[in-house]
Amino acid sequence: MPSTIVTSPTQPILIILFVVGTLAAAALCVLRFQMERTPPRNWIAVWDALNLVLAMLIGTGGAIFAIGECASQSQIDVALPLHNITYGLLCVGLTLGKVSICLSIWTLVAKCMVWSTVLASLTGLLLLVNPIYNAIAFAQCRGAWAPYMLGSAPECWNGELMESLDYMQQCFNIFAPLFLASLPIMLINGIPIPRRSRPIFYILASTIIIVTGLAIARAYCTLYLYYVAKSNEVFVISVLAVFEQNIGIIAANMLPLAAKSSVEPIIQAFEPPAAALGEDPGSIPLSDLSRVSTLQD
Repeated sequence: MPSTIVTSPTQPILIILFVVGTLAAAALCVLRFQMERTPPRNWIAVWDALNLVLAMLIGTGGAIFAIGECASQSQIDVALPLHNITYGLLCVGLTLGKVSICLSIWTLVAKCMVWSTVLASLTGLLLLVNPIYNAIAFAQCRGAWAPYMLGSAPECWNGELMESLDYMQQCFNIFAPLFLASLPIMLINGIPIPRRSRPIFYILASTIIIVTGLAIARAYCTLYLYYVAKSNEVFVISVLAVFEQNIGIIAANMLPLAAKSSVEPIIQAFEPPAAALGEDPGSIPLSDLSRVSTLQD
């Protein structure tokens, strides 16, 4: 049975949105690397650049399969295998996109021990939660890979465990961007950032809130369709994942694109004043940054 969310009028619209969103994210990545003519300032910036390229490549593959899934909604035996491949790629792409958001903030505050610890912890969780979940699923579900890719659910010896893990994973998928959205606001409140540098942080926080909203919708649809409705009409999950991934990659480019102008003074807030006091910037707690910064609005 074809999916009820994909009708003749909406199918081309969704495909256009997929293409436009993916091209917009890719264009921002290209623009960012064109503007970054100087070598990266630290190893975090190098990691951020490599991570973003990987996120864009995997995400583009997911978007391409999503277009195929959209076009094949009238053939459920084709659409389901495509959905499983699509969603797998998109999960990796959107996770790496969130990691890039962490790294783009971390690059600016690498000299602060408190911020580095928080961002390193969140980055580690983002990179570990989904692989651990998949490892448990493959270990306790017979045929967890091949049958799943062919569109049929694997047989698990403990269905309640998998359901609990799914709920926990979806809760984390909501918590991670929600916490990410609060970081730019905490950064503004914790550091005397010049007024002209603040708008980009508010825009970044607002964009991540949109990502959080999409993550909430995706989590609800996933749990409802899998465990309540027990429906095969799962294309809506792919739609939400494509949008969440592309907007996440766009957000990951915001601070690097602004770094040459309005964000550069933030880096200086951690370096010259601390050096002038003869202190190690990495040892200065976030609460004391105001006494070592002389930035003016």
